[in-house]
Amino acid sequence: MSSFVFIEGRVATMPDFKVLKSVHDDALMHIKVRRPFDDMPGRRDYDLIPVTMWNGMGCEIRDRFEVGDRIKITGRLLNIDKQPLYQHYHVMIVRAHEYEKLE
Repeated sequence: MSSFVFIEGRVATMPDFKVLKSVHDDALMHIKVRRPFDDMPGRRDYDLIPVTMWNGMGCEIRDRFEVGDRIKITGRLLNIDKQPLYQHYHVMIVRAHEYEKLE
C-alpha cells in the first residue's frame, strides 16, 4: 500500500521556512488547484492544497518559481497531528518528493 499523490496547479504561496520550524530546511507552500466541478453554473472554484517541501526543495522552488506559475507535485500524504501547531487534529498534507515546472 502507498499514498502517492499527484497535483497540478499554480503556486499560490511561496515556500515559508519559518512556519514548520524544521532543522531540515522544510518549507510550507500552497498550490491552487482547480476543482473538477462548477460551484455555480459557469463558475469554477479552487482549493488551496498545503504542501511541505523538504530537503532543500523549498529553496529550489523559491529560486525557480513565482506566484501563479504552473507546477506539478508528486508526493505522499502526511499526517501532521504530532506537529505543535496541529496537535489533537487529524490533518493531512502533501509531502512533496518531486516537482516539475509546467509551461
